[in-house]
Amino acid sequence: MIRNILVCLMILPAAAMADLWCSQSYRYESFAAGMAQGFQGGINRPQILDEVCFRLGTQYGQELKKSEGNNSRCEAAFNDGIEEGMRGVLGTHSTDSFNCFQAGNQYGLAHLSISARAGQSEEVGQACVQAYKQGRKDGLNHLVATLSLDDKERTCYLTGHNDGTLFGGLL
Repeated sequence: MIRNILVCLMILPAAAMADLWCSQSYRYESFAAGMAQGFQGGINRPQILDEVCFRLGTQYGQELKKSEGNNSRCEAAFNDGIEEGMRGVLGTHSTDSFNCFQAGNQYGLAHLSISARAGQSEEVGQACVQAYKQGRKDGLNHLVATLSLDDKERTCYLTGHNDGTLFGGLL
């Protein structure tokens, strides 16, 4: 049984595996951080890490950079995506380097969540860290998520709410 599962996992390409396993919560963040590592390098590993998703993301980031020809338009689109993600915006930017923008946006959103969890107010702002803490408290108390109107604070709050629900008092 385990052998069959391992064979299936070896056959699946990184993107398909990521869609199956790495699409939620800290796994999503791990994939996005790995993707940025593969694309740009120098990325710190998240405090909560799924190693498989991080490696799949690294592979995807390397493949993306290679497929885009390592050009400056792709790098600029990636960085634009990061900026939008750090504002809590799920970007739909149309550009000739759409895949690069989307990858950067995915990392920006993940980095926002990772930084909020770590309490890095200098990186994401005090309001984001407070929204994360409130969301975590609400999640721990099994309260329905209450969303703010600001994209950034909403992302931070939902990360905290998810962490409180998923990890309980472990964090």
